[in-house]
Amino acid sequence: MKKDLMNKINSSFLDFSKKVNGKYPKKFNEIRKNAFKNFNSLGFPTRADEEWKYADTSFIHKNDFAIFLDEEIDYQAVSDISDFLINGNNTNIVVLINGRFSEKFSKINIEAEKIKIGSLTEALNYKAATIDKHLARYASFEKDPFVALNTAFVTDGCYIRAAEGVIIENPIHILYINTAIENAPIVQPRNLIIVGECSQLKIYETYHTVGTKPVFQNAVTEIFLKRFANFEHYKVQHNNSNTYYIDTTQVRQKRASIYTSNTFSLKGSFQRNTHNAYHDDELCQSNFYGMYYLEGTDFADNHTLIEHAKANCTSNELYKGIIDDKANAVFNGKIYVYKDAQQTSAYQSNKNILLSNDAVINTKPQLEIFADDVKCSHGATCGNLDKEQLFYLLSRGISEEKAKSLLLNAFASEIVEKVSIAELRDYVKKLVCKRFETEGIYFCEGM
Repeated sequence: MKKDLMNKINSSFLDFSKKVNGKYPKKFNEIRKNAFKNFNSLGFPTRADEEWKYADTSFIHKNDFAIFLDEEIDYQAVSDISDFLINGNNTNIVVLINGRFSEKFSKINIEAEKIKIGSLTEALNYKAATIDKHLARYASFEKDPFVALNTAFVTDGCYIRAAEGVIIENPIHILYINTAIENAPIVQPRNLIIVGECSQLKIYETYHTVGTKPVFQNAVTEIFLKRFANFEHYKVQHNNSNTYYIDTTQVRQKRASIYTSNTFSLKGSFQRNTHNAYHDDELCQSNFYGMYYLEGTDFADNHTLIEHAKANCTSNELYKGIIDDKANAVFNGKIYVYKDAQQTSAYQSNKNILLSNDAVINTKPQLEIFADDVKCSHGATCGNLDKEQLFYLLSRGISEEKAKSLLLNAFASEIVEKVSIAELRDYVKKLVCKRFETEGIYFCEGM
């Protein structure tokens, strides 16, 4: 009989606390204890919780998940990462194995005085004062049990800090590799990214699993953008069917900074992305884009929140979904405009195509506006492929499969083409093309 997960987590925290005692700054250990107290108070969410009403989190208890200490993790299972790389010789690679920074496989091609890229553990020990200003300051663990759980067990992840006026032309690839050969691990990477004033940075994340046991990845990323910083952030979630993701990203923006994210949820039993941005000064801009293409019984849930706390800020949000078979998707996007955030411009849209009668989408775009001089709009659509457009293509002698391919291509390309990194854009195109081929639909060239 499986031991109750909450009991296992409590036991793991006692062992973990003894092991890390004295290894981390005392102040952060207090944060860790408070976070774990909150986690025990909140517990794992169920459908009774409003923010989780459409998400079936029973997988947490159905699988024999556990939190493993370093000595219990099989790092030797990863001997080669070449199959996980995306073309681009100049890419800087950060490899996290089970959430721990791998110096062996990581490759950094940037001068150290321009940007620091490495282990969060190392930064906690040697940059304690800097870390203290940001870590656990933006992603709140008071109401979110998964942020609380991650914060309680913080050991490692990726730490990136760009100095002032740094322009990094080559992107940084954060590569998550989880090993699940003998155990079903709960993997909890913690990332902290600080982009200096007038700096420009591009990062993309991909996820991979070695082994057939189930993996539960509970990741938290905190991002701080200083004045006039420009940061592009991409996530490509395409992993085995034995993977379960809960990912929280919290962004804090200062004056005239620009944050652009693009999330692709393409494969995985359970994918939950909580993506929030807070405008802490005027003239900030946030661009949230996303695409989910689900089949089988896959599930993807995108929860977004953009907080316009200051005046003269802009946000653009567009998520598109293609849902097939018995797959299930959720979009819950909120734009919150504070009383003093006059002259806000905020746009939000969610569009979906259902390819089967059993496919499900629950969409809820929201606006909460407390200022009176704003331009805001939101909307959502869902339906099947347009019959008139399909008939038009068929009447021109195009086969039905090719016609469907053309229409889905046009629908998806609006999001895919927003990727500014050429090799990543091609990679995403190949993943989507491969999906269509399995359905007997042949994707046209030129997407």
